Amino acid sequence: MPFRTVDDLVDTSIDNSRGEPENAGSRRVPLAPLVETLCENDVPIVYQVVCQPAGSLQSLADEYGFDLESEVVTIGDRIADFLFPQPEPEERTKPRVVTPAYRARLEALERRDHRRVFQTSVRAVALTRGDSTKTTTAVHNLSGALGHLGGDFHEIQGHVVTDDDFHTGLTPPGTQLYKTLIDRTCLESTYDDLGNRFPWTPYESPGIVVSASELPLFCLVDGDGLTARGQRALETRHSERTGLPLPPAHQLTRYTGTGQALCRPLTDDRQPTAQRFVLPPDLQDRHLLIVGDTGSGKSVLTTGAMLSNTTATAGPEILFDYKGGGTAEEYLQTHYAAAGGLDADTVQYFDLTKMLPALTLFDIGPLLDAGLSREEARSRIAGHYEEILAGLMGEEQYYGATESTKAIRNHLRALYDPIHGLDAISHKDLYSALQRTLSDRTPPPTSDERLTEYFAGLLERDRDVFNMVLGGAVARVETIATDDRLAPLFDYVHTESEAEHGDSVQDPGRELRFDDATQIEPERESDQTRNPHFDFIDVIDDDCVVIFDFGGMEERVKRALTLVLLSNMWSALKARAEAPDTPPNPPQVNLYLEEAKDVAATQLVDTLLSQGRSFGLSIMLGVQFPSQLDSPDPSNQTYEEALNEIGTLVVGNVSIEDDLAKTLATDDVPPRKVARRLAAIRHGEWLIRPAAEFGAPPARPFLGRSLAPPRGHPASDEPLTGEQKRAFDAAFESITLETWRRSGLGHESEPTQAVHTDSSDDSDGDEPAHSESSLRVDSLLPHTKRFPDCVVYDEAIDALCCGACENRYDPTIEGMKRAIECCHSLEGVDADDIPVCEINLKLTPAEREASEWSDRQLLFLQAVYNAQQLRYDPLEYDILSDSMLRLQEYVGIDNDDVTPLLEADVLRHDTDHPHRLYTVSSDGRAAIGESYRRGVDYGHGVGDLEESSQHVLGIEVTRQYLEAAYAQSADSSVMEVIPYYDLDDQHRLDLAGIDADGEIVVTAEVERINNDYHRAVPEDFDKMASCEPEEAIWVVMKQVDGHKVLSALNDPLVGEPRVEKTYAKTTPPQQFRIDTPGMTAIYPADWLREQF
Repeated sequence: MPFRTVDDLVDTSIDNSRGEPENAGSRRVPLAPLVETLCENDVPIVYQVVCQPAGSLQSLADEYGFDLESEVVTIGDRIADFLFPQPEPEERTKPRVVTPAYRARLEALERRDHRRVFQTSVRAVALTRGDSTKTTTAVHNLSGALGHLGGDFHEIQGHVVTDDDFHTGLTPPGTQLYKTLIDRTCLESTYDDLGNRFPWTPYESPGIVVSASELPLFCLVDGDGLTARGQRALETRHSERTGLPLPPAHQLTRYTGTGQALCRPLTDDRQPTAQRFVLPPDLQDRHLLIVGDTGSGKSVLTTGAMLSNTTATAGPEILFDYKGGGTAEEYLQTHYAAAGGLDADTVQYFDLTKMLPALTLFDIGPLLDAGLSREEARSRIAGHYEEILAGLMGEEQYYGATESTKAIRNHLRALYDPIHGLDAISHKDLYSALQRTLSDRTPPPTSDERLTEYFAGLLERDRDVFNMVLGGAVARVETIATDDRLAPLFDYVHTESEAEHGDSVQDPGRELRFDDATQIEPERESDQTRNPHFDFIDVIDDDCVVIFDFGGMEERVKRALTLVLLSNMWSALKARAEAPDTPPNPPQVNLYLEEAKDVAATQLVDTLLSQGRSFGLSIMLGVQFPSQLDSPDPSNQTYEEALNEIGTLVVGNVSIEDDLAKTLATDDVPPRKVARRLAAIRHGEWLIRPAAEFGAPPARPFLGRSLAPPRGHPASDEPLTGEQKRAFDAAFESITLETWRRSGLGHESEPTQAVHTDSSDDSDGDEPAHSESSLRVDSLLPHTKRFPDCVVYDEAIDALCCGACENRYDPTIEGMKRAIECCHSLEGVDADDIPVCEINLKLTPAEREASEWSDRQLLFLQAVYNAQQLRYDPLEYDILSDSMLRLQEYVGIDNDDVTPLLEADVLRHDTDHPHRLYTVSSDGRAAIGESYRRGVDYGHGVGDLEESSQHVLGIEVTRQYLEAAYAQSADSSVMEVIPYYDLDDQHRLDLAGIDADGEIVVTAEVERINNDYHRAVPEDFDKMASCEPEEAIWVVMKQVDGHKVLSALNDPLVGEPRVEKTYAKTTPPQQFRIDTPGMTAIYPADWLREQF
C-alpha cells in the first residue's frame, strides 16, 4: 500500500494552511522535522537512505487487488470464504459491494505506480565520544522524525538500538548498525516472512518498498521550505557556488614549473590541488587580464606573480603601482625576503610623488643608433607625443582641430632637422617654437623641402585662420608646458659627460638629506649638475625590477606620467626590434599595470596589447571590470582586444559584464550561468581561462584559489618584523637614494642664476667672454653644416679635396666646381649642399672684439648682405630659388643666435614666401662695416636705398622676364633692360625697357603690399602712365596681392579710378586683360619664376 507522495503532502499543506496552520510547515517539507531534529542536537549524526531498483511489482499488485475485491485478504477472510463460499462472478445476480475498508485500500492500490519500485533502507547513526545521555536523547527524538510520511495503511516507525542493548553476537547492535551504514547495505523487504503471519501481529519490514514518487520523501530537501533554523544549519550552496571540473591532467601539467604563479586550481568539490597554477614565460606574451572588484585580492596576486617570475625570465619586471595602495612597498618586502636584500643595480624604485624619472622624451638618438632614418625617428617621436597629449586631453578634444595638431607635429619634426635641429630637444623648445611662429610669424628653420612648403603655406593663411591654428596648437602644448608637475619631465635633456661610466653617474662629494626613508632633498646639486638619466632602452634587456609608485597623485597627473612612461617603453621596444645587433629572441619585458583605468582605454594601451607580443612585451593588466577599457573613440579597440586577444583571463567577483560572460562561456556553461557564477564568486577565488600554445586546444575555464601571500608580505604568515624590518627599511632607503642619484628628477623647475664675470678679476687668465674671437671670418667652409659628399675640406691647408682621388683645389666656388667634377658631376650633387665658399668680414680683430655680436652673428649678417646684393654665384646661393635658411646652414648659426639680431633690428625678417628672406638694416650694415654709397650701392641702375631682399628678388625675377620676353625677342624694340631707372630726382621706375634711341618702351613695377599701398599703388600707376609705355607691367609677390593692387586702382584714395575692370578674387592676376597707360598686365613673382 502506498506512502504519501510529495504532491499529497503539498496539497495537504495547502489545505491545512486554511484549517490547520499548525501542521502546514512540517507537511510542506517532508524532511523538515528531520533537519530540525538534527539542528537541535550537538552530537554528530549521519542520516542515510540507500535504495536499489526492485523491478516491477504490478503482478503482485493485481493479485492483491483481486483479493480485495473478493474480500479474501486475511486468514479470517479465507476461513469465512471456505465455510461460506461466495457465488462465482458469472453466477451473481447483482454486483458485489466491497466493504468500505477494502474499497479504500483498493483505491489507494490503484493510485500507486507498481511498475518502477525501489527497495529502500533508511537509517541514522549518532556517534558517541563522551556522555552517551545526549546521544540517546538525540536518537530517540530522531526515531519519530519520519512518522508523518506514513499513509493510511502504512506507518514509518523508528527503532533505536545501542551498544548497550542485549545481543547474542560478537558485535554490539549499535556498532552493527554503523557497519551497515558504512557498507551502504540495502535490506530486503520481509513482509512475507513467517513471523508476520501470526494473528494480531503487525507486518513489519526494515526494507521499505517505495514507488518513484514516494522515494523523494526520504532523501530530498527543498531548502526554501525548511525552517529558518534548518536553512541556516544546512547553508545550502547555490548552483553558481558549486565547483567546476578541472581540465585533464595533461593540460594542467603545462601550467607548472617556473613563471607567474597565480593560484591553486580547485577540484569539482572545491578543494585546492597541491600543484600551483603557473603561467610559463612562453605564454606570457599573450598577456594576462585580472578582473576583480576592490578587495578581491588582485594586488596580492600581482605581487606573487611578479616575484615568482623574477627568476623565470631574463628580462625586466616593471610594475606600475597606479592606485598607490602600498603594493609597491609590499612587493619590495617580498623581494627582500626572497633575495636576502635589495640590490640597487637590479632594483629601481621611483616614488613619483617625490621624484620623476630622468627621461629625455624628445631624444631620437637611440632610434638613430638602432638604425632608423631620421625621418622615421622624428615622425615616431612626434607620434608618441601626440598619443600622450591625446591621452591627457582626451582624443576627441585633441584631434578636434586637425590643423592645430598638424602644426604641432610639423614644428616638432622641424626641431629635429639634420642641419638646423638637434637629436635631443626639450618640450620648452617646442613650446617656444610654436609661440615664435604665432607671435613673430617665424617658423623654425628646416632643410626639408616639404616642411618648408608647409610653413610657407601656413604663413599664407588669413591672419584670423593663422591665429586660430597656431593658437590651438599652443593651447594644446600648454597642457604640459604650464604644469610644474609635468614640465620638468618633458623639459629635461640628458647630456653625456666624461664622468659617466657604465650605467651610473659618478657623483663624488654629493650630499643629500633624508627627512625619512622616502623624502629626498638635494642640498647642493641640481638636476643639471648631477646629470641623471633614465631610458627604457637601457632597461629592457636587463634582468631587473623597476617600480613606479604613483602614490596619492592627482588622477590627471597620474594619467600623463603613465602615458609618458608607456610611450618611452614602446619606443624602446620598437628600437630594439629594429636594431641590427638584436638577437632573435631578446629578453621578455614583463609589464604589470594595476588599476590603471584612466589610461587602460587609451590608444597607446590598445597598441601595446595588439602589437606588444611581436616586440617581446608581456602585459598583466588589472581592472575592476573590463568595461573600464572601453573608449568612446571608435578607432580604439582596447576593450575588444582585452576580451578577444588576451590569452589568460583571471576573473574574480564582477557582476555587470555580459561580454565577459560570453568570452568565458562554454557548451556546458552558457553565458547566463557564467554571469551568475562571477557575481557569486568569493574574494580570493578566481575563474581562470588560461592561454594555450599555438595549435593546442585551450583548457576549459576552471576555478582557482589565491595563493598565500609570499614570505615577507605584511599579510603573510612570515612578515618582516623586528631586526629584519629595520634592515629592510635601511635597504629601501638606500635603493631610493641610489635611484634618485642615477635616474631621478625633482618635480619643480630649478631656476638658474646668471653668473657675471669681470675679466679684470680673472686671475687664471681664462679666455675672454667673447668666446668666438678666434673664429675664421674669411671663409665659410670651416663653418658650414652642408657639404657635397664627394668633396672634403682640409682646414689645415685651406683647400678642397676630391673625396675619391684626394686632388686639391682652391677654396673658392670655382675650386668647388672643379673638385666636384674631378671624379663626380655637378648634376649628381644637391645644389643646397654646395655652400658659400668665400666671405670677407670687413672688421678688424679689435672691432670684432668690441662688437656686441659674436663673430658667427657678424658672419651671418655679412652673408645676408652679400646675398641681397647678388654677390654670390648662383651655384652658391640664388636669391630667386634659395631660402636664406641655407645661409644659416653655411654659417653654422643656430636659430637662437639669429633671434637677438632680429630683436635688435640689425636684421629683418622679410617673408617666408616664396622662401625665407632676411634683410640687413642700416644698423646691421654699420655693425659689419658696410658703407652704402650712392651710385655704387644704390641709385640709377644699381639699387634702392634701404631696399629689402624681397624687393631684390622681385626686381631680379622681373629683369630676367623682361630680358627673355623683350630684350631677346626679335619682335620687340627693347634693346636693354635697366633696373632702378631714374626718371628724375624724385621718381624712379623699378625697371625700364628702352629702345635704341633710349626711349622707354616697357615699364615694370615690383609692388610689395604694405600699410600704405592704397596711396602708393595709384602713384606708381601715374608714374608709369606718364612714360606712355607700350607695356606697363606689375609684379606682385602673391596672387592675393594682385587683387589688392587692382582694388586700389578701382577705388583710389585720391582722384578718379585708374582702372574700371574688376575680377573675381579667384581669378589669377596673369589672366587679367587690362589695357591702360599705367597697367597692361599683372604677374605674380612665383608665376614668372616658373615661366622664365
